[in-house]
Amino acid sequence: MTRYEQQRNFLKSNFHEFTQIKTDKIKGIAQPPIVKSFHAESQIIDLPKVSRDIVSKESIFECIEQRRSTRFYSADTLSLEELSYLLWATQGITGMNKNGLTLRTVPCSGATHTFETYLMIMRLEGIRQGIYRYLSVEHQLLFMFELDELEQKIDAITLDPVRP
Repeated sequence: MTRYEQQRNFLKSNFHEFTQIKTDKIKGIAQPPIVKSFHAESQIIDLPKVSRDIVSKESIFECIEQRRSTRFYSADTLSLEELSYLLWATQGITGMNKNGLTLRTVPCSGATHTFETYLMIMRLEGIRQGIYRYLSVEHQLLFMFELDELEQKIDAITLDPVRP
């Protein structure tokens, strides 16, 4: 079988194989922590309460109808309120069930949500540029580290076609 055929077959669903899979839950493996631990003295930034006022469209129809792709981005800064809304919309917690599992704005099998959201912030009003982690339970940002010449470093690793 050629490499192309193998990769194509990989993308095809074989639902019979899925019945043979033993999930961590079936195996009795405990769910990982909702949020990865961090140092108690870390710099934490409270995000504003999520407000529907950030949304400029009144309906999903308007959002879909007016959606356009772009390759040219504005140099404008994002507000903390806008970032707060975006993080909530993509990873926000809307509730918890009786077993302590998070109910979020995005689906996840078994409500385990075993992932973290990291941000590279470059132009955000009132926030220094650097790498941050979203703390979904508290709806906060955890400052991880600042990078000097962040834009140049990103350009160097993403635009350079020749890498060692």
